Parts: sequence; structure tokens; C-alpha cells
Amino acid sequence: MLIISNKAENYLSNLLKKEKKGTNIRIFVLNPGTYYADCGLTYCSDKELTNDDIQLQFTNFNIFINCKIAKYLKDSSIDLVYNNTQYELLLKAPYVKLKPPTKQSSLNDRVEYFIQSKINVELSKHGGKVVLIEITKEGCARLKFHGGCNGCSMSSQTFKEGIEKQLLLNFSELSEVKDITKHEYGRHSYY
Repeated sequence: MLIISNKAENYLSNLLKKEKKGTNIRIFVLNPGTYYADCGLTYCSDKELTNDDIQLQFTNFNIFINCKIAKYLKDSSIDLVYNNTQYELLLKAPYVKLKPPTKQSSLNDRVEYFIQSKINVELSKHGGKVVLIEITKEGCARLKFHGGCNGCSMSSQTFKEGIEKQLLLNFSELSEVKDITKHEYGRHSYY
């Protein structure tokens, strides 16, 4: 699951020697499996560990990973690299982000990637997102709003003038795009 270079292992070991006893290393992933996923390393105390954590043992320390993100860290590695004036830990996790579709990818995968990489990047600025529920045999993409977009007074405008137009323009296989959200205005709604 995780390969760590000797240089990185020694570096982390020396960092941990300067911390309180019971301090560990945790690998975290933000927005796993999305276009804008990111990962990193942080300290965590023994008190912060849960039953959902996987423990990876190294010579002088342990690294903990929440089991829910383990699949995104397949073939990951940590190395110590020199960057201009200082050393930095470099965490590579090739499966953390949503991969761009290929020409052979299904329509569903291509539309999903487009939504994640183009549409949701903009909607996230308002605390919202849209999710592809299904593409019917007739070519209807059924979408659902979440977060700040659910119940927002501008959601129908955003849908008609932005999302629907973009999807129909970029995917000739789609015959229509429908918003199937049961909009409920609340404190979560952007407008």
C-alpha cells in the first residue's frame, strides 16, 4: 500500500523525536476520488486514533490511515526531495484523484468526469455540487443538487443556463438533462 524511502523514514523519525510521546503520523485525503482531491501528512496523537484506522508499521514509528480512504492510497509512496533551498516530504498517491476518461470510457464515466472537473469546481464556490444519478436508455442525464445548491433561489437558472447547456453541448449522446432534486430551502442554501 505505501512505500517509504529510507531518507523519508529517517526524516520522519527525527521529526517525531521532537514531538510529545504518543505522537504519530497520519495520511489524510481531502475529497477522495474527485477531480480536486488532495492528500497529505499530519501529526496525530494516540487519543485521535479510531477503530477505523489502519496501522502501517515502520522501524521507529507508525503511520495511520482511515480505512475508508485506503483504496485511494494504493501504490502510494513517500520520499524526501530537495526543493531549491530545503528538504520536503513528497507524498505520491496515483489513485487519489478522479482519472480522466479515455475514448473507450462509457458515457456515464465521461459525463461524471465533466461534472466533477468543470461544473462542480464552480458550484463548490457556493458550497454546493451536482451529482449524476443516472443516464437513462433514452439519453436523459438525471442530476441532483446538494449542499448550497439545494433550495438556492438561483438553482433553476444555474441548471438551465449553465449545467444543462454545457452537458448538451459537450455530449451529443444526451437527449436531455433533468434536475430531479427535491429542493428544500434552508440555512444550507446559498441564496
